[in-house]
Amino acid sequence: MYNPYVVSGDIRLLMRRWAADNGFMIPDEHFFIALRREFTEYMTNIFPSFEYVPEEELSHHLPILAGKSGLPSFSLDRVYFPQEIGIEITRVVTDSLENVGLRRRTGCKSLLSQFRQIERIKHISREICLVDDVLFSGTLLTRLIHLLAKVHIRVPVVCVGIAINEGIKCLTEAGTEVHYVRKYDTVIDEVCERDFYPGVPFGGRQLASDAEVGIPYILPFGNPNWASIPDEKQHDVSMVCLHQTIKLFRAIEQCSGRIILCSDLDRKVRGLPKGHVPYVDALQVACFSLQV
Repeated sequence: MYNPYVVSGDIRLLMRRWAADNGFMIPDEHFFIALRREFTEYMTNIFPSFEYVPEEELSHHLPILAGKSGLPSFSLDRVYFPQEIGIEITRVVTDSLENVGLRRRTGCKSLLSQFRQIERIKHISREICLVDDVLFSGTLLTRLIHLLAKVHIRVPVVCVGIAINEGIKCLTEAGTEVHYVRKYDTVIDEVCERDFYPGVPFGGRQLASDAEVGIPYILPFGNPNWASIPDEKQHDVSMVCLHQTIKLFRAIEQCSGRIILCSDLDRKVRGLPKGHVPYVDALQVACFSLQV
């Protein structure tokens, strides 16, 4: 059975928005093509069935799917289908990397308050469509649908960028239709590209004790097991991702004629300074810590 390792692209979209908000410029499309080619070639050596899903594919087709539902749409996704009013939720871990479940994103209202806001906006319609980037097991969306039912909002349709059969089955058995851009029967894993690049907005898991800090899926910051990286490859994958991240932020500095400081990041990185320290310098220190 074909069992791919899937990475959904998103760093160009996210860095473009971050740069526009913070007075920087990002390199052109050719830079990202080369960066991703290098990443894909390396990961294919580990996972011969590696697949990269272009962000353009998901950002184009996901809003179309949501529109075809004929229902008011509310998004959990901040990348391919961002909305002024959506559902802000993220995975949270402790400083010792223990999972503590799902919580609201930094600076957002409680989930109940978010649901009440949706209820007030959609007081005429009691049915909505939920939109997300990935449907894996279906556990998260099932929980949200159950919570929304408590405020008398039904979710007959869910639209996702990438759907795994396990999640589709979970939702359809509960009476919810699933529409998707791409579908996989099974996967080794499905990981967002941003989780490999420290400092990219929304990258990694949120730190429970400091909501503005993210924990990437690489060493020395986080746990590569979150991305199903084999133990014997975790050091090398982490080094490749660190060097790619340095290349990315250096290219932005060159385009912008300005140094990026750790304080400039929307998503600070666990274990790195948060103040006026050049970010590339901090990443190089992290590289050195893995080499010794």
